[in-house]
Amino acid sequence: MTPDQRAFLDRLGPWRILRDLGWGISDQEVLLVEAGGPKTVKCGGEANRHLHREIDAHTGPLRHFSATPALVAADRGAKILVLEHVPGTLADHAEPCPGHAEEAGALLAELHDLVPPDTDTTLDEKLTASALRWLSKPTGFDDGLIRRARAVLEHHEAIPLEVTFCHGDYSPRNWLIGERLIVLDFGRSGMRPPSYDFLQLLTHPWWPTIATDFLRGYGASLDLDSLRIQRIREAVTIGAWAHRAGQVDFHRRAQSELSALL
Repeated sequence: MTPDQRAFLDRLGPWRILRDLGWGISDQEVLLVEAGGPKTVKCGGEANRHLHREIDAHTGPLRHFSATPALVAADRGAKILVLEHVPGTLADHAEPCPGHAEEAGALLAELHDLVPPDTDTTLDEKLTASALRWLSKPTGFDDGLIRRARAVLEHHEAIPLEVTFCHGDYSPRNWLIGERLIVLDFGRSGMRPPSYDFLQLLTHPWWPTIATDFLRGYGASLDLDSLRIQRIREAVTIGAWAHRAGQVDFHRRAQSELSALL
């Protein structure tokens, strides 16, 4: 926590750290803090870009979404976000439950309706360029897989995309089970095609088990063929990130997904 972040908390009143809630794999601290009641405090490091997105989400679209922790305070310059703490168990740490899957689907549909849809004429090209940049870094993938992925991406013709507000990392690791289902961690949120929020789900081991219930809650079917280029880009991005971060399970899932798609 930086001096500016401590000063921001000081202005809110007396506080003390109760527990570290972070993963320890990024330049972001997540702390359970006592400050007139339990609060979740997120602090970003100098290079952190995710916290700006999360602050923008909580001060923007999420003001109209009740299934996420309530905003207490935030400072974009100091990169600090304070939320009401919600007790519960991450869904990823529990057994798959049809009721929770259907509720998660319904909440995703609600998220996608928070902002009117728009058309983005440059996003498709930007996402492909980003994936190609990740491929130029160490990925942990074999050379043949890298060559095939690069060939597909380089030959992809960008098209305008209909976009709306998306979570960006929608999966059981960001669903909190308590009195009701709560959606956490909007650090990858932004305006993207609604299908983007299925990319992490499709590689999750639970997907075959929860798909029917989730899609019932969401209220729409899923055309996997239309997601191919998005899935390739996401597998490249997650795989390269996981290789750099030493996240073996994420890398394994991304490599399996990429191999199946290519």
